[in-house]
Amino acid sequence: MGSNPSRATNMAYHLTNSVFYHIPKTGGTWVVSTLKKAHIPIKGGGHSLKIKETHKNFPAICFLRHPLKWYFSRWSDPWHKSRVLKRLSSRKRHRNILDAKNRVELRNFNLWTTRVLNTNFSLTKLYINVLKKCSDYGRQENLRKDLIDFLKKTGDLKTKRQENIINKNKRIHVSGKSKHAIDPMIIKLINEKETTLIKYFYSEETSHMTLPDILKIIDV
Repeated sequence: MGSNPSRATNMAYHLTNSVFYHIPKTGGTWVVSTLKKAHIPIKGGGHSLKIKETHKNFPAICFLRHPLKWYFSRWSDPWHKSRVLKRLSSRKRHRNILDAKNRVELRNFNLWTTRVLNTNFSLTKLYINVLKKCSDYGRQENLRKDLIDFLKKTGDLKTKRQENIINKNKRIHVSGKSKHAIDPMIIKLINEKETTLIKYFYSEETSHMTLPDILKIIDV
């Protein structure tokens, strides 16, 4: 994987009447498994945002997650930790800027985040690259409701039983807790670096705005 995680890990899925773009650590794995459980047709995946010609003008959605929660989830992901440990034990070269560089960073969220925030990585840009392909967005913090609302609008949700399955399906891959208290300065730095994201997607002042309206005024 290269230094730009947005190119390697975002995924596109095709539903009957719409498209779902999966941004890592925003609840996408739960969305895909839940749609399958509800027998709502969904195809795709793979590390690509490419979609079929037949779906190019279809409604599309992705989900966002608050920056602080996203950074913590990315750091605490068991997949991330096991992969880094394998690399360290085999002495392979560090390649992805979001991967912990050593065992100390694997154990300490504050140290890992401090380094990542001083790189050229931007969660805001990762989100915007996908949002530009979408007609709507939801939030991981309100995952069930936002997913149901979108599926109702597109006609992909056919029955009350499917809606009940979405509402009752358990969350998966829930992030654990850090053994270290999160430094208030880290919270401040994340808020500063991802200020555009928070202002336009996590603020009551802009909650009335549509995605196309927001994208018109964002410059990233």
